[in-house]
Amino acid sequence: MRQATELGVAGVTPILTERVVVALEPGKAEKKSIRRQKIAEEAAKQSHRLSVPKVNAPLDWESALRELAGFDQVVVFWEEEHDRLLSEVLQPEAAHIALVVGPEGGLSGGEIADLKALGAGVASMGEYILRTETAGPIAVALTLYEYARTSRDRR
Repeated sequence: MRQATELGVAGVTPILTERVVVALEPGKAEKKSIRRQKIAEEAAKQSHRLSVPKVNAPLDWESALRELAGFDQVVVFWEEEHDRLLSEVLQPEAAHIALVVGPEGGLSGGEIADLKALGAGVASMGEYILRTETAGPIAVALTLYEYARTSRDRR
């Protein structure tokens, strides 16, 4: 959460996928969301961000798909994608982008199929299998880099 805030994300929404390892009781989920929001506020203040990302409550899969449908582009980083890089799937003209990284157990083939049906681009992060808390900020950093690179190339 801290690193994503420092990188300037607008919001973070945990998604309850098939392979989510952590199962939270409803009361604990709310406390965890409040804690994450506080971390985001502290990180925004420390990094002199003008806005604090919204930390949303976890969404079930169907609700997440409905939410993702409202974005200009959805990019999924999947450990089983070995060929397509972010530069091949990112649409530079998209202004409102959702980045999806899977849970510790990874996204299932069915979940990837659902995301592709939404028009999501599936990209590789390379050969490494990363923890979710590492993969999220790396996904943001890679996306920022690609946007900077493509905007420079268009000048």
